[in-house]
Amino acid sequence: MRRLFIIRAKIFIRSCRWGFAVLAVWFAFGTFAFYQWERSSLSEAMKVALFLRFHPSNFWSIYSIWGQWVVFGVVISLFVLQALQRYNPQEVCRMLAHEIKNHAIIVGYTHLGARVVESFRRTARPYVLIDKDPYCG
Repeated sequence: MRRLFIIRAKIFIRSCRWGFAVLAVWFAFGTFAFYQWERSSLSEAMKVALFLRFHPSNFWSIYSIWGQWVVFGVVISLFVLQALQRYNPQEVCRMLAHEIKNHAIIVGYTHLGARVVESFRRTARPYVLIDKDPYCG
């Protein structure tokens, strides 16, 4: 079960990599801007760019409004769409099959295949089931 969670997390991270890239670029821009234009120290500029500190300036009010729009409007909606709309169980199955070691491969979920799968489930033996119907087994 833990392996399934790790694989789903990998799929989520891979599908949301552009959202993470937008976040990284936005916070890098904010850090650079507060460091160069507002003459803050680098650590202070990073804290302000990450919204951990308040900086009383005109640039801060513009950055915070646009930052909220970027972070909550664009990136969070991208993550939610990726997590909810693009969930693909076949991709999870492919990744699980790639990760399994010392397993049996069952081709076809026919009467015999179903009996073999049931036997493997009872004995907790790892297996990969391959069938042209993706919703069997």
